[in-house]
Amino acid sequence: MTRFAHSLSQIFLRGCLIAGCLISLFGVASAQDGGTEPLDPLTVAPLPPSIEIFGPVEDDSTSGLAISEEMDSLLVHLLLQAGSDDLPPEAREDLADAGILIDGDRVQVQIAIDADTRADVVDLVTALGGSVSGASEDGRWLQGWSPILSLADLAQHPLIHYVRHPVPLVTADEPRGVVSSEALSAFNVTNWRRQGRTGRGVHVAVIDGGFAGYKDLLGVELPESVNAVNFVDHGSADAIEGSTAHGTGVAEIVYDVAPGIELSLLRINTNIDLLEAVHWAIRNDVDVIATSIGWYNLGPGDGTGELADMVAMADAAGILWVTSAGNDRERHWGGLFVDNDGDTRHEYRPFTEVLIFGPEPDKSYLIPSGYPIVLHLRWSDWTNIDIDFNLTLMRYDGAQWQTVARSQNMQNGSYGQTPTESIFYTTSGAAAPYGVVITHRSGVIDGPINFDLFAPRSLRFGRPVYERSVTDLGDAPYAITVGAIDAFGTDLPESYSAEGPTNGPGGAVDGGFLKPNLIAYTNVSTASIDRPFNGTSAATPHVAGAAVLVKQAYPDWTPLAVREFLYQRAQPLPEELNVSITRVGYGRLDLGNPPPRLVGSTISVVVTGENGGENGDESGSEGVGTAQAQTVISIVNNTALTATAELVHPIPAGINLLDSATASVDPAPMVIDGELTWQGDVPPDSIIEISYAASVSAASLEESIRLLATAVLRDGDGEEIPLVVFVNPVNVYLPVLAR
Repeated sequence: MTRFAHSLSQIFLRGCLIAGCLISLFGVASAQDGGTEPLDPLTVAPLPPSIEIFGPVEDDSTSGLAISEEMDSLLVHLLLQAGSDDLPPEAREDLADAGILIDGDRVQVQIAIDADTRADVVDLVTALGGSVSGASEDGRWLQGWSPILSLADLAQHPLIHYVRHPVPLVTADEPRGVVSSEALSAFNVTNWRRQGRTGRGVHVAVIDGGFAGYKDLLGVELPESVNAVNFVDHGSADAIEGSTAHGTGVAEIVYDVAPGIELSLLRINTNIDLLEAVHWAIRNDVDVIATSIGWYNLGPGDGTGELADMVAMADAAGILWVTSAGNDRERHWGGLFVDNDGDTRHEYRPFTEVLIFGPEPDKSYLIPSGYPIVLHLRWSDWTNIDIDFNLTLMRYDGAQWQTVARSQNMQNGSYGQTPTESIFYTTSGAAAPYGVVITHRSGVIDGPINFDLFAPRSLRFGRPVYERSVTDLGDAPYAITVGAIDAFGTDLPESYSAEGPTNGPGGAVDGGFLKPNLIAYTNVSTASIDRPFNGTSAATPHVAGAAVLVKQAYPDWTPLAVREFLYQRAQPLPEELNVSITRVGYGRLDLGNPPPRLVGSTISVVVTGENGGENGDESGSEGVGTAQAQTVISIVNNTALTATAELVHPIPAGINLLDSATASVDPAPMVIDGELTWQGDVPPDSIIEISYAASVSAASLEESIRLLATAVLRDGDGEEIPLVVFVNPVNVYLPVLAR
C-alpha cells in the first residue's frame, strides 16, 4: 500500500499557507477576545442568482493533493516543501504566522503511540534527531520535536500510529495603556470590598498564551510579585511574556476584582502544555483557574474529551475552573449532512451547497487580497472515525467557483485520526466572494451526521447557525462557562457571544446540556491593552474574580458550592427581551449582598469523659449517669476588617457548668439565668474561642446522651448567623459497671 499519495509537481502558493491548507487534527486554541466584523469594513454586494449552488467549478478534483494515513496534511505538505533542503524563508514566515513552532530544521509534533511503548518511542525519536518534551495523561500521545526531513521515517515506523502538528493558541500582541476595569459596581464587588473581601488567602492561576508587559505592572495593576511559570517548549522556566498581552489583560481584571489574591501566570501553547499547567496548579494549591482561550476539533463538543477531563481532575482537587464560551455565535454553522441530489456535496439548505461569508443571507462580503480565513470542521463520527469528509474553501471569480484551499485528512478508522478538517488561508487577487463546501469522500453513512463548522477570528457566515457554537473547553461540565454582555450597553448579550447548548453525546445535534452558565462584562479597560478589552476573554476574569471573593468568604466550600452560589445570585435578563437561556445560562453575573463578616463561625460539643452511677462512683449502684462535655464556640472573622460580634448562647437543659466560661480574649463571657453572652471586637483574619466545661446528665442509665446546642451571632451590620450542633453519640451509653 502506498503510504503517501501525492504529486511533487503540485505547487503550493504562499497565499494559501502551504498548499492553502492548514490541516489540524489537534485543534486550534484562540484567545476569546474580539467581535465578529473586521476592523476595516469590507464591501458588501448582493449575491448573484444561484451562486449558492455549486455550479461550474475549476479544479474541484482531489487528485494531486497530499494524503496520508499516518500524518496530518500540514506535515505532509511541510515535508514536500522542504524537499531535500531547508524550508524556504517564505514558508517559514507562513508557518510562524499560523503559530506553528519550528526551531532550526525541527518542527513541533504530537505522536500517537501505545502507552507501553513510550520508552522505545523516545529512543526512536532521539535516534532520528528529535526529542520528547511531554505526554498526555493516558500516555498515548507524546509531544516533542522532529527534524522535518525525518517526518516520513517517524510516521511510517511500526511503533507510531499517527503524527500531527499541535496548533497553538493564537492571540494578537497588544500595545499598552493605563486604565482599569469599570464593571466592578455592576455586580456588587464594591459592597464586598467595603466588607474587606479582597481575595486574601485565595490562589488564582491565569493560564494563557502570553503575558507581555506584565513585569511593568507589578505592584500597580498586578500584585507586587507573581508566580511566573512557562510550560512552552524551548523556553526558560519563567519566560512567560510571549508575543501577546492577552493573558496580562485577563490577570489585570481578576486583580481588579480581588486585589488580595496570590497570583500565578502560567503560559502554555498546546493541550499537553495545558495538562502540565493543571498538574502544577494541583501541586501548588491553586483555588481558581481562569482561562480565556478555547480550542477547536479536540472533541465532539459534548462535554467529553481530554480538556473536559482536565477540568474534572482540577475540580476533584478542589480547584474551581472558569473559562470563556468563545466568540463564534455568528461564525458557526451546524446541522445534519444532507445530499439530496447525490453529488456528494453537503446541502446547507435546499439548493445551497456553498456557505458564503456575508453580513446577511442574501449578501456577500467582497474579501480583498491579504485577508486571513480560518476554518474548522468536525462531525459526529468520534467512535469509528471511518466516514471521510473534505473541507474546501472556494472563491467566486464572477463566473464560477474556484478551489483555493482544501483540507482532506484521511478518516478510515486508523488510530490517531479524528473526524476533523481545518484550513488556514490568506486571500489573494481581486476582492471577491468566498464560500465553504463540504464533500463526502468515503465511508458508509447509516445514520445522522452532525457538522460543526467554525470560522474563528474571521468573517461571519451569511447563514450562521447560532446554537451549539461554544468552543472546546467551554463545553466542560465542571467549568463555569462565561458569555459576554457589554458593561455599558443594553441588557442583551453581545451578538458574537457563543450560544449553547453543547452537542449531544458523540457530537449529536440533540441531547446537549446548558452552556454558557453565566454572562459577564466586556468592553472594559485594562492597562495592558490600549483598546477596550472585549469578547468573552474580558468577561471570564470578572467571574473568576467573583468566585475568588466567594471562596474567601466560604473557605471550606467545594467548587460545586461556589458554582451554585454564583448561579443562584445571577440576575435573569428582563423577560421582555425574550433572550434564550442558551445564550445567558443562569443570567448576568451578580454577587448580591456580601455574607455576614462572621461567616464560618461554629459551635461544637465534645464528650470528654463518662462515668456511671450516682456521683460517678464505680460501685454500680443505681442512680443517674453523668458525663463531662466541652463546648467551644469559635467566632471567625476571615475578612480584612475588624468585626463587632454579639453572641447569645442558651445553655442546653441538662448541662451544669463545672467552672466559669472563658474567652480567648477579654472580656470574659457572662452567664445569667442559663444564657451565655459575649460581646467584643474580632480582629481581621482571626478566631476568638468561647468555651466552658460542664457535666451532662442522662435521665436513666439506659439512655444515650442527646444535646441540642444553639447560638446566635450578630455582627456590627446587624446580620445574624445561627449556630447549631446536635450531639447524639450513637451506641455510646453511660457505663454502669454492675450491668
